[in-house]
Amino acid sequence: MIVVGYVRISRDEDRESYTSITAQKRIIEDYAKENDWNITEYYEDDNWSGYSFNRPAFKRLVNDIELGKIEVIIAKDLSRIGRHNANTLLFIEKLKALNVRLVLPNESGGYDIVKDENDMLGISTWFNEMYIKDISRKIRSSIKARQKEGKMLIKECFGYKRSANDKHMLVIDEHPAAIVEKVFDLYLEGNGYKKIAEYLNNADYPTPSQFIKEEYEAVGNYYKGTVCNKWSASQIQRIIKNDIYIGTLRLRKTKKNSIKGKTVKCDEAEQYIFHNNHEPIISQQDFALAKSIADNRSTNKYRGSKKNTNIFSGLLQCEDCGSYMIAYNKGGRNKYYICGNYHKNGSKVCSRHAVKEELLSKIVKEHISLLLRKAGVNFFNKDMEKNIKKQYNSLLADTLEEELVKRKNELKQLLNHKIIDISKEKETDNKRLIIESYEELEFEKKKQINYLVAQITEAKDRNSCKSNGYCSLEEAYEAIADKILCSRKHLGLIIRIITIDKAGHIKIRLKNSIEKII
Repeated sequence: MIVVGYVRISRDEDRESYTSITAQKRIIEDYAKENDWNITEYYEDDNWSGYSFNRPAFKRLVNDIELGKIEVIIAKDLSRIGRHNANTLLFIEKLKALNVRLVLPNESGGYDIVKDENDMLGISTWFNEMYIKDISRKIRSSIKARQKEGKMLIKECFGYKRSANDKHMLVIDEHPAAIVEKVFDLYLEGNGYKKIAEYLNNADYPTPSQFIKEEYEAVGNYYKGTVCNKWSASQIQRIIKNDIYIGTLRLRKTKKNSIKGKTVKCDEAEQYIFHNNHEPIISQQDFALAKSIADNRSTNKYRGSKKNTNIFSGLLQCEDCGSYMIAYNKGGRNKYYICGNYHKNGSKVCSRHAVKEELLSKIVKEHISLLLRKAGVNFFNKDMEKNIKKQYNSLLADTLEEELVKRKNELKQLLNHKIIDISKEKETDNKRLIIESYEELEFEKKKQINYLVAQITEAKDRNSCKSNGYCSLEEAYEAIADKILCSRKHLGLIIRIITIDKAGHIKIRLKNSIEKII
């Protein structure tokens, strides 16, 4: 006779009256000896809820029953088989149909499917299900109460770790926090989610799951989770939109309405939100600007550029059809912005609305300079004017120097990737395509570098030719406008939207009055 044992335990449902796997096996062994049976195999589910019948060992048991490999099953009691009323009764009916014997030594003084009546089984399975449902309700209620008090019941978020002194408090984890800052910097410069992910992958920045794995292994633990070795656009999006990085803790963002039910998102009204809960990684201003850029891109259906950073990304809109404007490079040299609706569906829906980036930059610069001049009458007194004249040329030169170093590093990295990609490719035609593609990117980077070199030289010459180190206030306004145009972040702080109609008229709408912006 083929006799097997089945044992199961769940840490949640059995924590008060804990019955170990070993204790269950001892009960099964004692019963088998009394009947001169030998247990050929144990099917063991450790830390699995009885409400689920999708347990690995139980599924293997059912499969072996259907293959005719088992004649007798011994389990401690009916709750070990399962705590789901209907599924447990269906399993017993299956055993009867296949002529398999089930023995439960501790079930109401002992139960044997062959000898005993089944009248009370329905009541037993019902009680078992009510028991686990009651525990589930208590656990959910306890979690909800602790969340309401601000007790942290979430995993550490990338960039943070639990405080050694207080497990409910988050503290900054310096290494991943630096990556979070880098992600926001790249996004505020005008890069999209995909492009940022590519940058991090090319620079070999570790992903959040790689960090977690390293932390587990550092203390000798085995990490069971899935490790993602590459950054993705969705990971970047989650970081950009997560207000935990400005010190906000959100609890109860998801919930389950039943045991083993699907996890559903909670509305903000159902969440428990604690502002200024922990030290921020990102400033309120940068987070708000990132949100504004993301909202604009979502509204305008912006999908980013594969090759170049477009300074006006997410800020341009067709005045006539309301579509987003897309960047269009002809030979990598003359960048235009054209109507996205026209690009996708042709002249039947809209016209091209083409505008050169160079012309657009000039118009925006003149507009900002004009606004600064008007505001300057009210905002700059003589002392302020003196300070601006004295300091701005050297300040501008330093800022441009930093930008130049950054662009040179980007060019160096681009050339390194070019060498690697060419060396990997064996086909001559493919190599030619790779070289041509990189040439376009190199041209754009060198153009930016040459522009910055010229601006630095001009700023230094202007500073040295003035005996008192002053520049005119008009020059300061232009220099400020130049600096704004070098940064997608600064443009996003000022400009809400720029619209272009088919006649080429450009309208610039600010986020606020120039006085408030200043």
